[in-house]
Amino acid sequence: MSGERAISIYVHIPFCTSRCSYCDFYFETVRSPRVMSAVLERILLEAEYFLDSMAHPRIRSVYFGGGTPSVIPPPVLDGFLSRFRALLFGAQAPKAGSSPVGGFPPAGTASSRRW
Repeated sequence: MSGERAISIYVHIPFCTSRCSYCDFYFETVRSPRVMSAVLERILLEAEYFLDSMAHPRIRSVYFGGGTPSVIPPPVLDGFLSRFRALLFGAQAPKAGSSPVGGFPPAGTASSRRW
């Protein structure tokens, strides 16, 4: 187990409230549940493909970023995160805690610029 390679995963969540002037990445400002669900489903399919192709490596960390993941309605985000967790860890998936996403201010607001 000590020789097993651990990887870090970055998941680009492309939903934004508006386009930032510095951003050159793929993003969506559409708040359509259909579009959000389709994009999140594709993320899960790609994650499954890459994890399978890497023979399910040990996971060191997972970072969700990109746009503003908190614009996803909580029930949709909870469903996505539950499925992503199960994909990464299977039956050994850690228990879900409370989501920290709600604690972050929306991007572009005065409170988010303090940092």
